[in-house]
Amino acid sequence: MPRSKEGHIFSEGIHCTGLITGAVVDSTYNIQTSYDVIVIGAGFTGLVAARDLAQRTSLSVSLIEARDRIGGRTWTAKAWGEEFEIGGTWVHW
Repeated sequence: MPRSKEGHIFSEGIHCTGLITGAVVDSTYNIQTSYDVIVIGAGFTGLVAARDLAQRTSLSVSLIEARDRIGGRTWTAKAWGEEFEIGGTWVHW
């Protein structure tokens, strides 16, 4: 069976969908030349850090994520009419 870069087994023809979000924008959208803080990674910790810094300080914050979605290792896969919690919320024995 084919595997993703992270090692997850997948079957071609099964499509997972996500929510439309304003978090994914073109790389040229609203780019400043400098920021006070750059948070790398939009996983749970990165999202909370960027939010708290932006709301509680006067610092300018940029959040950078390499993937096409936010959430890091925590996400829900939909397949066979079911939802499967994958990643940081799943305990592998």
